[in-house]
Amino acid sequence: MSATRIQLNDVFKLSCPVENTTQWVATPRDIASSKQPYDDYQRGKAKPKLSRPYQLKIAQGRKKTDVLRSMVLTVNQKVVDLWREAQFTGWKTYPVQVFDRQDKPVDDRYFGVAVIGRAGHHDTSRGVTKWYTRPDGTKSVFGMNGLYFDVHKWDGSDFFMLEEGKWILVTRRVVESLKEANITGWVAKPVLEIRF
Repeated sequence: MSATRIQLNDVFKLSCPVENTTQWVATPRDIASSKQPYDDYQRGKAKPKLSRPYQLKIAQGRKKTDVLRSMVLTVNQKVVDLWREAQFTGWKTYPVQVFDRQDKPVDDRYFGVAVIGRAGHHDTSRGVTKWYTRPDGTKSVFGMNGLYFDVHKWDGSDFFMLEEGKWILVTRRVVESLKEANITGWVAKPVLEIRF
């Protein structure tokens, strides 16, 4: 895709369904994993500095999915193969090891996904954005009606993030490939329909 050709109605926020209580939910397995800067990993700003893969443990749910609900985007080999075959851009992986509730490694191979594509800043002048001030004086988004950005700042990647926020954004072709391949454990919402 050309960086000048994307339209906001072709952009989606990728996440895991929070209302699905049967789906596996993974949390850091130990103190070493919990103290890692997972936001930096997800943004591709840092590589995990562990002598072993980043470790997650299943904390709830009984249904294994291709995309795990976790603090970081975590996907299995099936998803990685799909994205590589489709030649999607704007992402890379790092090793993740997932353990079951009995603290035994699960058979499936999982990966953390670092999103390295970018699209500039969140345009808060479009749509309705409500702010709140944290105790330290910094401002944070409290509510919004649509997630906007300058499409001319988009770098052309299929996976990308804005300079602020933790939203993983993807192109329509990523969403369509996930649907066609029957990948489980994910949801995608058009950015123009994001409201909270």
